[in-house]
Amino acid sequence: MNKNYKRGDKFREIILSTVNKSMQKKILRLIEGVKNAQKVDEHGNWDFHNDVNYDGVGEAINWDLYDYGYDFHSKKLLCVIQIRQYVKRRKSYFPQIRKNYYLIGTNEDKSYFAHPIESRVIHNAIKKEDSVIKAVQNWIFDTDYKSIYRQGDMGLINCKKPKGELLEESKVIFRESHLISADKIYVSLKTGSVSNDIYKEYYAFNPTMKHIPELHPEISSEGWCKVLVGKRTAYWNFSAPTID
Repeated sequence: MNKNYKRGDKFREIILSTVNKSMQKKILRLIEGVKNAQKVDEHGNWDFHNDVNYDGVGEAINWDLYDYGYDFHSKKLLCVIQIRQYVKRRKSYFPQIRKNYYLIGTNEDKSYFAHPIESRVIHNAIKKEDSVIKAVQNWIFDTDYKSIYRQGDMGLINCKKPKGELLEESKVIFRESHLISADKIYVSLKTGSVSNDIYKEYYAFNPTMKHIPELHPEISSEGWCKVLVGKRTAYWNFSAPTID
């Protein structure tokens, strides 16, 4: 995609007015759709407004664009945005500013999604002049996004036969919404490289993944696959992510 736009000097956001008019309209339609989509917290709806007076007192929720492009697999439009809350109670007070970052787009059934992501991933990609969207997707799945079979914020990637414990069950539900069925399922205990927390990795032989709410089509693969559970970062509740 040919992108001719300018970024702000201080915060490195994309200046929307420098994006071509046709793409501007697509981006605005996508943001409006995600804004009105059902969120995980009913109090976290994206209520964009600016109620700040001349003294800087008041509250505002605004957004900025950090990248746009098309998904490698679905070919649908994606955007990376920042949603920012400004609150100042009195003229003599310092303002409180909170920021959430989201990868936003549409699912296969044309519903909208907003996935919370870490700011450092975005700004590191900008510094390196890499694709922000690709960096974000690689971070979510902790691998090369182009190599996976994706279903929402989960996926499968082919791998060698794993080491681990063979489960008696041939079905496992992840995040209460993704059902894995396979000939064999292994689980392996891993230690986090930073936190040293113990976590589980799942591997499946000849797996099929079904999305229980049926927002995403079924995916499958042959041979051994690692089950990928997409990372989500913490977020401020003034603007919540969508339900998957």
